[in-house]
Amino acid sequence: MKINQQKCVIQVLPALNSGGVERGTLEMADYLVKNNWKSVVISSGGKLENRLTRNGSTHITLPVHTKNPFRWSKLKSDIEKVFLKQKPNIIHVRSRVPAWTAGKIAMKMKIPLVSTIHGSYEANSFIKKFYNSASVKADKIIAISNYVRNNIIKNNPEKKSLVEVIHRGADIEMFNPENIPKSRIIQMSEMFQLPDDSKILMMPARPSTWKGHEILIKAFSKINNEKLICIMPGSDDNGHYVANLINVAKKYNVLGKILFLPFLDDLPAAYMLADVVVVPSLKPEPFGRVLIEAQAMGRPVVAFNHGGAIESIINNSTGILVEPKNEKELGFAIEKLINISTTQRNKMAKISRNHIVKNFSLDKMTNKTLDLYMKLLGTD
Repeated sequence: MKINQQKCVIQVLPALNSGGVERGTLEMADYLVKNNWKSVVISSGGKLENRLTRNGSTHITLPVHTKNPFRWSKLKSDIEKVFLKQKPNIIHVRSRVPAWTAGKIAMKMKIPLVSTIHGSYEANSFIKKFYNSASVKADKIIAISNYVRNNIIKNNPEKKSLVEVIHRGADIEMFNPENIPKSRIIQMSEMFQLPDDSKILMMPARPSTWKGHEILIKAFSKINNEKLICIMPGSDDNGHYVANLINVAKKYNVLGKILFLPFLDDLPAAYMLADVVVVPSLKPEPFGRVLIEAQAMGRPVVAFNHGGAIESIINNSTGILVEPKNEKELGFAIEKLINISTTQRNKMAKISRNHIVKNFSLDKMTNKTLDLYMKLLGTD
């Protein structure tokens, strides 16, 4: 669908480093450019900035990451100047500080405002609830899962009619087993120095205690399989954090069977090495991109039975959902999937791939977002 090139969307987020918010922003920016919209992103910058501009979007650097409200007055003035110059048709904010700043200016200038809520935004105090409140002051609110939608409505029942669920999407061409040449898989295996007959358990996650690295190490230590190796991409992006994980692994006598790695540039090839992908988040994931990427690659997955994981995993069909924080059940589920037959694995892979292509594709996410923009502009 080709759209009038004069239409302009400005997305606003704190920074352009790694993470689901950043990836969603880039994916939508690329889609807008391909459909002849003008795409502008305001952030404090980051390592993904070059990729954004290389694909045709404009980036404007402003300190929209600052949580210091005394700096917001100047920030709002600068944002207003950008809006006057760029003449956007839609403002799309993707975090709370952007909502407090760019969102307020959008409302002042009567520019249609979309707010995507990427987290659970728990409100345990009046101050936290007040801080969260700007994110739901928009013409349309996008929740990245039903779990997030339910949290929004629980805290803001009056906003129910404005909330639309648009699940995050996997790039089904990038995350497609048929598109990964054997040379990439061999190179990845050689880089990790993996034995040919090894079984691989994989947990890609940033270094954060709630992501569940420790509980996985404990569960992993109880699995009786000499060929099983656990790789944790992203875990060693924090020296202090990985030092603690090393101590835990030593305590449970599995240090020699775990690889703590930085984030991998070629995650699709890494998935091809995995026999099981696990997401043992102790707190509910707002959605969980790793789960849909792994399933798109035909990999069986294990996650705790809460949050967004419930929405993307078909239990006992594309993976296994486990009682939250239950270390013993986590180990049983991993062991069960490690030991399934080749026939069962191939059947599960086919079901998983089809499930993601049908329900959680990047095209579906970007199309639904563009449709929402068009409805706001009265041109759907």
